[in-house]
Amino acid sequence: LLRAAITFNLAVQSIDYRVDANVLGYTLGISLLAALLCSLAPALQSSRTDVNASLKDESRAVAAGRSKLRSVLVTGEVALALMLTCGAALLIFSVVTVASQNPGFVSERVLTANISLDDARYHDPARQFAFYRDVVARLGQLPGVVSAAASFDVPGTGAGSARLHLKGQEAPESMRPTVRDRLGTPDLLKTLQIPLLRGRNFTAQDDGNAPRVVLVDTTFVNRFFNGADPLGKEIGLDVGDSAEPEWAQIIGVVGGTKDFIALEQLEPVVYEAFAQRPRLQMSLLVRTVADPDALAPELRRAVWAVDSQMPVGQVETMRAVLDRVSKGNYIFSDMLATFSLIALLLAGIGIYGVVAYSVAQRTHEIGIRMALGADRVDVMRMVFGESLKLVIIGGAIGLAGASILPRTFDGMLPGFHVHGMWFFAVVPVTIAAIAALATYIPARRALRVDPMVALRYE
Repeated sequence: LLRAAITFNLAVQSIDYRVDANVLGYTLGISLLAALLCSLAPALQSSRTDVNASLKDESRAVAAGRSKLRSVLVTGEVALALMLTCGAALLIFSVVTVASQNPGFVSERVLTANISLDDARYHDPARQFAFYRDVVARLGQLPGVVSAAASFDVPGTGAGSARLHLKGQEAPESMRPTVRDRLGTPDLLKTLQIPLLRGRNFTAQDDGNAPRVVLVDTTFVNRFFNGADPLGKEIGLDVGDSAEPEWAQIIGVVGGTKDFIALEQLEPVVYEAFAQRPRLQMSLLVRTVADPDALAPELRRAVWAVDSQMPVGQVETMRAVLDRVSKGNYIFSDMLATFSLIALLLAGIGIYGVVAYSVAQRTHEIGIRMALGADRVDVMRMVFGESLKLVIIGGAIGLAGASILPRTFDGMLPGFHVHGMWFFAVVPVTIAAIAALATYIPARRALRVDPMVALRYE
C-alpha cells in the first residue's frame, strides 16, 4: 500500500520497499521489547505482593495499587493521543489551506507538454528560438485555443534560481539574495492569466539583438524596492557560465505567483524573455475553451509539423501536473490522520480496560451502595467520574505538550505557517467523547448488578 501511494515521486520509486526477513525481524524485536517493558512494572509489583495480605480482604488494597498504575499508563496514553492528534490536525489543516490558496495563476483548461531539443541538431540558440516560436504560433492557430506559450518550467512546480545583483547595491557573493528565474514567451502571462500590473509585456522586438529586459512580480518589488516603482531600474542575474551578471532593465510588474504550489509563501520571481536566452528544454502551455485533454493529438501534430522527429513528452493538463506535485503532502496528511485515529482508538481501548476492570473489582462496593439506596444516577456518576478524571489529567498534560507544536512546526517546515488554534478545543472534546463511549459499556454493566449477588461477590 505504501509503495502504491508514493509512485508520484520518481526518486522514491527507486527505493526498494520489501517486507523481508529484516523488516519482520525488526518489527518482531520491537514488539517483544515493548511487551517486555510493559510487563516489567506489573511483574515487579506482583513479586512484592504479601501472600498473607492476598489471602485476606486486604487483597483489594493490592488490586487498588495496581489500578493506580494502570490509571497512570492510560493517562499518559490520553496525553500522547491528544498531542499526536493536535499535531496531525494542525499539519493537515495547513496542507489543505495552502492547497486552496490562490496561486496567482489559473491552471484550469491548460494543456502542457515537455519538449527537449537534441543538442546536436539544435546547438545554435537561433534554431532553438525558431523551433519554439514556430510551434507556439501553430498552437495558437488551433481551433478552441485561446493562447499558447512556452516556459522553461510549469509554474507551481518550482523554477530555476539565480543570484541577484541590484545596481548600486553590490554585496559579497555569499550575501546576494536568490530569486526565482523563469523564461517565457510573450503570451505566457495571457496563457496563465497572470495580470500585468505596470509597464509592458515582452514583444517580438525583445529578441537576442535588443537590450535585455525582464519582468518582476509584486513580491520582488516589495522585497527589494520596498514597494517603490521599479520600472527602468536595472538588475543583474548570475545565469549560465558567465562570470559577470547579465544586466537587464525592468519593463513591467506582474502579479505574484506561488513558485511551489505546496508552499504558502510567495518567492520573488524574475521573468526573462525566451528570445533573449533560448533553452533546449521547455514546456508548452496551451489554454483552451473546452476540455484540454481533447487537444493532445493536435498538440503533437503541431510539434511534428515543425520537426517530425521531435518526441513530445508528458502531455497532460496543468491541473494534473500540480496535483502530482502536491500529492506528497496529501499522502503525508493521510498517514498522519491514520496514526491519529490509531492513537485515539488505543486511548479508547485503554480507558475501557481500566474502567471495566475497576467496575469488576468494585462489584461488591456497588452492591453495597445500591443496597443502601444508591440509584442509577449515583452509580453512573461514580463510574463516569473515574473515566473523566483520567481524561482531564491526560488532556491537561497533552495540551501542555501540544501548545509548543505550532512554533515547532513553523521552524521545521519552511514555507508553511502552521495555525488553526481551534483544534486545541476540538481535539480534547473528541477524546472526551471517545472516553464517554468507552465508559458507557462498563457503566451499563454496573447498572445491572444485583445487590444481593454483589454482597456475596468475592
